[in-house]
Amino acid sequence: MNDLIERLRNPRLRRRVILLTALTVLLFGISGAWAYYLRTRKPLPSMLPPAPVVAQTFKPRYLFSIYGVAQPLGVAVTPRGDRIYVTENGGERLVKVFDRNGNFLLAIAPPDTTPPDRVPVYVALAPDGRVFVSDRRRHT
Repeated sequence: MNDLIERLRNPRLRRRVILLTALTVLLFGISGAWAYYLRTRKPLPSMLPPAPVVAQTFKPRYLFSIYGVAQPLGVAVTPRGDRIYVTENGGERLVKVFDRNGNFLLAIAPPDTTPPDRVPVYVALAPDGRVFVSDRRRHT
């Protein structure tokens, strides 16, 4: 016994013993899994734990077109889907608001500006109903 302890003090031999132990444990693990598979004879996917439930997604589909927006850049939709906000880079450079069917409701522009003075780019909606628009020309 003392001779074995003396020999295990050698780092090279100790690494070999650890490696051999790890391989033996791995071999027994694989053998156990194989024996379990042979006893139960189930398809492998049914032996694995079930995958977490993921929310079902649907493929996008075409509903309708919105006309009357020159070079649209940004789009935002209210959470209920009843309003669609679109920024345009051409024409009057407005933020146009449409209903859920694509019918024009109103246009929004910063006060005291003309089309060359504004370039609305992105539009975002806050939960409380506020509309945020970034303007490239005015740096706002």
